[in-house]
Amino acid sequence: MIVTMNVYDFLGRELYNVPDPKVAKIIKENIKLIGNNVLDLCCGTGRYSCLLSELGASVIGIDTDKKSIEQAKRKETNARFICENIKDFSTKEKFSAVVLLGNSVPHFSIQDLNVIIAKYKNSTIADRI
Repeated sequence: MIVTMNVYDFLGRELYNVPDPKVAKIIKENIKLIGNNVLDLCCGTGRYSCLLSELGASVIGIDTDKKSIEQAKRKETNARFICENIKDFSTKEKFSAVVLLGNSVPHFSIQDLNVIIAKYKNSTIADRI
């Protein structure tokens, strides 16, 4: 079964109430801790990137899926979106926080997660990954 990104976004937003209310609450309550310059790994269609942006953060969202990034770019947001594998993405920019939200974590092995954490730990101002 092929699911378009419009349907994916609709299902996530309407049927499953994504951004998840609990996650959204945590983000809202901790936005000062999260900071104003956020890298959102595996951002998908940008739901959490957009929320972070609405709360005043400068956000770069990264995802490997071209259709998801295209969908994210159509949203009214100041977040920037890049289609690239997070294992390959490189930047000299420092972020107040690097986040991996949503349902992406189960798609990685423990070894991959360790590599990702080590890679992006150096991209944060104060080890906020």
